[in-house]
Amino acid sequence: EPETTVIQEYQDEDYQPIYFLAETFEDAKEKLRLFAKSLKRPYELVYDAHTQSLQILDNVKVIHQYSSKLKLDMDVLEHALDRLHKNGINFRVIS
Repeated sequence: EPETTVIQEYQDEDYQPIYFLAETFEDAKEKLRLFAKSLKRPYELVYDAHTQSLQILDNVKVIHQYSSKLKLDMDVLEHALDRLHKNGINFRVIS
């Protein structure tokens, strides 16, 4: 549980006194995502894969730029899915 792991202290140079186990990697990722959502901060963060950095969404201009990029990405995805469908490739979207 992330709430427990974040308060566990240990020194990197020392023997680690405790280990944490997750049922699956997906389970650990989901728990970490939920924990990150619960943190109180005055901004949101998004990962920029091109720069391999975090972008801080903390003002209207930055949020609008991110929204515009997201819309363009969704258009590309929609066209790619349409092309697959027109070529007779059946698929099912899994969330």
